[in-house]
Amino acid sequence: DDDLAMFSSTFVELAERAKSHAHELRDEMVKLRNAKAGLAMSRSDFARDLMQQIEDDTSGVEAEALPFISKLAKEAEACIEVGKAVERGADRFPVAVMAGAWRRCVA
Repeated sequence: DDDLAMFSSTFVELAERAKSHAHELRDEMVKLRNAKAGLAMSRSDFARDLMQQIEDDTSGVEAEALPFISKLAKEAEACIEVGKAVERGADRFPVAVMAGAWRRCVA
């Protein structure tokens, strides 16, 4: 009878320890899941802030560079038109237009 009582109490103690261990494991898994979620949100916020900073910087560069690019495109088109005139066999082309285009491009 003592053996049965000792076996029963040992079994109950093991069951309680297993239950306690399962609860501790579940709590640790919840902590881990919350930490992962927190890191993901932090990473998401960092990426969003970085993209916003890049967009702000890019728009400033675009605003500064666009007028120069527009002028360069205009001058390039003038050069292309003169080139087409030369291809068609024109004997002369407006030197002042070309000189002005080159001067504006370099300046």
